[in-house]
Amino acid sequence: MVVLRKRIHEMKAAEGSYEAPPEWMDWEKRCYASYGSDVSELVGMLQAFLLSTRPGLAFGLAALITVAVPASVMVMVFHLLVAAMSVLARGGAS
Repeated sequence: MVVLRKRIHEMKAAEGSYEAPPEWMDWEKRCYASYGSDVSELVGMLQAFLLSTRPGLAFGLAALITVAVPASVMVMVFHLLVAAMSVLARGGAS
């Protein structure tokens, strides 16, 4: 599926002129051309790593990521709420 998506993207790019908008910065224009191949290469490396490891380790890593991402988002939201309440409390006291 990854290869198919990459080929479809390449075909669409060949049909039209995919140029970065002129208001983008130089580093964005440089990265824009190779973004699809970079993502495809990264996914390929991830697939190769997961297929060469033991199934228990692969499932353990998936479980760790599944738990860690929502937990870190909750901590970030909690800190943002505390900061917002602090700002609102100062605004009401003046």
